[in-house]
Amino acid sequence: MKRFALLTVACTLLAHPVLQAAELRVLLKEKQLKDVAALSIDNFQRELGRLLAARSHREARFITLPRKRLPLALENGDADILCGYIPEWLPGHFDWSIGFIDVADVIISEPRTPAPKAIEDLADKRVGTILGYAYPEVEKKLGKKFIRDDSFNAASNIQKLRAGRYDYAIMSASSLEFHKLTSDPPLPLNPPLYINNIKSQCAISRQGNITLQEINHVINEILNDGSYAKLLEQSPLR
Repeated sequence: MKRFALLTVACTLLAHPVLQAAELRVLLKEKQLKDVAALSIDNFQRELGRLLAARSHREARFITLPRKRLPLALENGDADILCGYIPEWLPGHFDWSIGFIDVADVIISEPRTPAPKAIEDLADKRVGTILGYAYPEVEKKLGKKFIRDDSFNAASNIQKLRAGRYDYAIMSASSLEFHKLTSDPPLPLNPPLYINNIKSQCAISRQGNITLQEINHVINEILNDGSYAKLLEQSPLR
């Protein structure tokens, strides 16, 4: 009888393996190690991932991939979530959360160059851009007159602008603020021209461990209880 009981327990364990803690697989874009601003953004996204995971009763697991592999990882269900994008920047077969992460792009220039008053002022002029990034507002207004000069990161854009490789560059407002805070001395610049001011979203895999409805519920929760505001206060990119 005792042996039968032990056998029953063993069969039960085999049939019902010990459940592992649910996890939220957070996708991150691979960063250039020398790009301090990008690493700070990466740190913010990690903390956001931990917050979203904790509020959804999951454990965060981070997956870092090159930008070109991000959409496929979401489509295949190899990751659950990627934050800080909008559909125009990352086309693919996945769902999108409500917008809540403030993102703005700016056009910067040195005082040696007249500050642009509108996007159209960049027509037929070489413009510093980030490899792999889309600039829908600029592309729509300039079309073939938008001449890109791609760099791997915002820091390289600043260096090329300082060296006179071009007169204008496009970068995120957060990267510009980080440059002002950390560079000694920072590059003298004209007042930036804001070309957009949007609330970016999180892309959610349709094959993943969490649903769009769950993520939207969690986002609303952290917005309403002050958790997200506290996270922003702790970030140098606020």
